[in-house]
Amino acid sequence: MRAALEHKNNEKLQDRWTDMVLDATVPVTAFTEITDTLHKHGNTDFATSLLDMLASHYDSERMYDRAIAVCKHLFVYRKEDPEIRQRLVDLYRKRYLDSEHLNEYLERSGVTTGEPIMKSLARLDEFLAYDIGTYFYFERYGVGHVIAVNPGKKEIVLDFERKKRHFLALDVARGLLTPLHQDHFLYIKHTRPELLQEMAEKKPMQVVITLLKSWHEPLTGAEIKSHLKGIIEETVINKFWDGVRKNLEKNPHIETRGRTNKAYSYAETEVDKTAQARVVFIKAKPREKYALAQDYVRTMPELMAHVGPELVATGNKVSIKDPSLAVDIYLFCAEHDIHGDFTYTVRELLEDNEAAVLLKKISDPAHQKHVLDMIQDMNPATWTKLFKQLMLTVNQPKVLDEIHVRLQDHANILKDVFFSILSVPKNAPYAYQWMLKKMAEGLLPEYVIPAFIPRIIESLDHVTGIRALVLKVLSLENFDRIMKQADPDEARRVLDTISMNETLEEYQKNDLIRIVLFHHPALQAQKTEVIYTTAHALKQRQAELEHLLHEEIPANKKEISRAREYGDLSENFEYKAAREKQAQLMEKVRVIEQELAQVKIIDPMSITTDKVMIGTRVVLTQENGQKSTYTILGRWDTDLENFVVSNEAPIAQQLLGKKTGDTVTIHDTPCTIVRIERAL
Repeated sequence: MRAALEHKNNEKLQDRWTDMVLDATVPVTAFTEITDTLHKHGNTDFATSLLDMLASHYDSERMYDRAIAVCKHLFVYRKEDPEIRQRLVDLYRKRYLDSEHLNEYLERSGVTTGEPIMKSLARLDEFLAYDIGTYFYFERYGVGHVIAVNPGKKEIVLDFERKKRHFLALDVARGLLTPLHQDHFLYIKHTRPELLQEMAEKKPMQVVITLLKSWHEPLTGAEIKSHLKGIIEETVINKFWDGVRKNLEKNPHIETRGRTNKAYSYAETEVDKTAQARVVFIKAKPREKYALAQDYVRTMPELMAHVGPELVATGNKVSIKDPSLAVDIYLFCAEHDIHGDFTYTVRELLEDNEAAVLLKKISDPAHQKHVLDMIQDMNPATWTKLFKQLMLTVNQPKVLDEIHVRLQDHANILKDVFFSILSVPKNAPYAYQWMLKKMAEGLLPEYVIPAFIPRIIESLDHVTGIRALVLKVLSLENFDRIMKQADPDEARRVLDTISMNETLEEYQKNDLIRIVLFHHPALQAQKTEVIYTTAHALKQRQAELEHLLHEEIPANKKEISRAREYGDLSENFEYKAAREKQAQLMEKVRVIEQELAQVKIIDPMSITTDKVMIGTRVVLTQENGQKSTYTILGRWDTDLENFVVSNEAPIAQQLLGKKTGDTVTIHDTPCTIVRIERAL
């Protein structure tokens, strides 16, 4: 063919052209490249005659898409030729025989009205791309198909999986919708799901590859599993993915990107996994490089010769900004005989940085132990003091475990550390959470004693993420054992702390209070006999009772009735949950009714300011001149954000009965009462 073109041998060229036409595997672009060469050398008439022949062949074989592509290319040589225009119209009518709007598309696009042909054809193709029956994917609503069009307004109506009759302008649709051809995974899933279900059962790997072939962008594991829903049962989809994933990553046609959140794509040519891994490593951020090196040393050890020097360079680069990572890299290289010119040592990093700062981000437990060893070696006289400080500051449970082990022979230091943590949990939240886990496991029993229970309960209001642990430590069985050991003063402090806690549910508080009173019945008489309240707070409490009696409890009864219909009550989770909720609701009603029987409304007319009493506002000043104000009302009026405290609270107990000029201690700080005002 090339020789015929160079020597302008039209007869030989035509023979070769005919052979190509009869070969259905030859793409249209192969023909147009030849005719473009002819046109470039001034042989345009012969080029057009060849394309005419090709278009006629495709037309006769009903290969209308190819015929249309050939005729469009003819306009390169015969601009605005009316015969070619008419031929194209005829081909479009054959190709889109079932389109009820084709005539309107032809007219509105300008193809049949003489407008510039290339612009007209672009408009026509857009109309047809969004014709009735065409399928699209929209991330928000899933797969959908066009059910109606309005060419005049350039609008379409689609039925999606998650929304019916959704109107879209064509201009908007271009940016939102992904066209689905008939080989696209989502098209098959929507129209013939049984094909994919059979493939998933017999060739699980192939169904994922079919999915990846349909997308130009890489898909994460979560996205792949999302698209597989409906093909594979949700109960087994994670197991299916785990079984496919490892083989998928080994497939030479699959490109894998990232590490913690891998994304996958399909490549027609085989992927060089080693070369790909090197590219991924080079592009990765410093911490990702370290994580990748950990993977490669196990899965691609041959790659370490290339990765090692880059990893050393990364350690040198981050040694100042991220010394923890630099430690991990240095020790990793030492473990795996990766040699390089480090510009630092672990000892130097320890000398230049706080140990707590380093340990917070070192990811490898073995490396954490190595650093602790070095701290001991470098500070033989003071390491116990340093470890004590570390326990209060680091956020790594395994580091805390290791320090705890190393301080076992220094009981006084450990005791001092634990007392510090339990005294003010919010100052060492990570260590406190670690202690709670140990207590929940039955360890550190010497700290699960009555003296520390108020601190543990109070911590619920100040430390986040510990509720489940506290409830486990204070399980009813444990709490019963603890209160058996309590003396009356300890029991009273526990009782007051439980009563004032705002995090525990009412039923949880009541369960704990019952245990306290069981072991210390004398405290029953010490409980507040009168509940002071404003009229407004009383109304709210009464409204809460009404809501329970007339809405929540009736709704719960319906839940119980519905749950009974599910069958065997012994295995009926819904029934058990509804019954538990019923018990909680009834307990709430009992508590509120009991409290309402003890109510005394605060009488504004009886409030005086000669001393602090319920219904007054107290202004205090510290030695440094800082002022604070507390309003004392009943327990239902408490508003800590606005410093309104209950008369039962410790602060109120310190203030009640005091006069202007008296000194009181609030939160361990001496304060003087400078003014007493009426609050109501």
